[in-house]
Amino acid sequence: MKNLIIFLLLGAMVATLYAHSEPHQTTKRPARLRLRHRMFRGNGLTMKQRRMCWRKCDRKNTENCLAYKETVKCVCKTGFLPPFCKEGMEDCTQLPCTNGGTCSDHKIFGFKCTCPPGYSGKRCTNDVNECASNPCHEGATCVDGINGFTCKCAPGFKGKTCCDKIMSCVMPTLMGEEAPPVCKNGGWCTDSDEGFQCNCKPGFSGTTCEINNDECASEPCQNGAHCVDRVNRFQCICPKGFRGKYCEKDINECARFPCQNGATCTDLPGGFKCDCAPGFSGTTCWRNINDCHPNPCANGAKCTDKINGFECACPDGFTGDTCAANTDNCNPNPCQNAGTCTDGANGFTCQCQPGFTGAMCEINIDDCADKPCKNLGICVDKINGFRCKCTGGWRGRLCRRPPIKPHFWK
Repeated sequence: MKNLIIFLLLGAMVATLYAHSEPHQTTKRPARLRLRHRMFRGNGLTMKQRRMCWRKCDRKNTENCLAYKETVKCVCKTGFLPPFCKEGMEDCTQLPCTNGGTCSDHKIFGFKCTCPPGYSGKRCTNDVNECASNPCHEGATCVDGINGFTCKCAPGFKGKTCCDKIMSCVMPTLMGEEAPPVCKNGGWCTDSDEGFQCNCKPGFSGTTCEINNDECASEPCQNGAHCVDRVNRFQCICPKGFRGKYCEKDINECARFPCQNGATCTDLPGGFKCDCAPGFSGTTCWRNINDCHPNPCANGAKCTDKINGFECACPDGFTGDTCAANTDNCNPNPCQNAGTCTDGANGFTCQCQPGFTGAMCEINIDDCADKPCKNLGICVDKINGFRCKCTGGWRGRLCRRPPIKPHFWK
């Protein structure tokens, strides 16, 4: 495998050397000597290798011989194609296609021409005879041209292929009755060499004036108006807010004072706009906005709608525009006897000092209610306490200590 690779590389190098060296060959020699010189010049072949080349490579000036050990190979020179080293075929680089033909390379034939209409042949050199199919009728003469033909019509006929019979203003009668006029819708007829010609009334056109011209085709109506075609005229159906022949005039809707409740009117193309005063809405500002929806009043207050406003009737214990503020029921302090006031929703709570009770700490607790004094002691109530007045000699805070017995000294 390694020897084969070296052989192929050597072949490529020698072929390149021969391709570049051949144009410089100027010395004239006999053909056999020139061939041998080209085949073996500078390649260091042995005599045996040279004899092998002479026997195998016999294409004269179209082959080069490559040798490696006991093997030789014949390679076509530049410009010649295998398998017989013939001269290369013509391709698109020589511009073979004529008359505007498009050239594309072809593996077998070298090139292929795609001819434009009117030409044929391998190189597009043949002009197609369009008259071969006899396209002209009614005895006309066909004249061939490039990619086309021309018909010279016989008298009484016209058209590209002379199929159209020239008509005249005088039409043959039908069953003895008078034929209808050639020109319709009031048009008058004029004869000419090419036939007849209808002169149409305004609003009509066509060969026989059969077409009612569409005056709406030019879109004469403006501002989105609908156009209705009439005979030689049109009519514009204007949308709301416009008038005039073309609906080009804008109606000033503000002249009728459509806006209510002090709103400002602005005229617009085809309409108007009302800028409502505060508290009103609607196209013409007719609606009083319900400022109580949704209810802005808090804490169950009743809402009354006003113009651009509302009023809240606050329940007891709340105040403010929306009754959101709780009334301070501790100001002034309703709690007595130094009780601490805590404000609440529509009320207050008193935290009483020791010895007092009641909603506002107004009651002094009767500390004698449980009769804490014993042995007929008299209880005297005080703030958050009591004092016992003992009788019969009893003593102590609660008069529980017995009287002191008298001592007699002997």
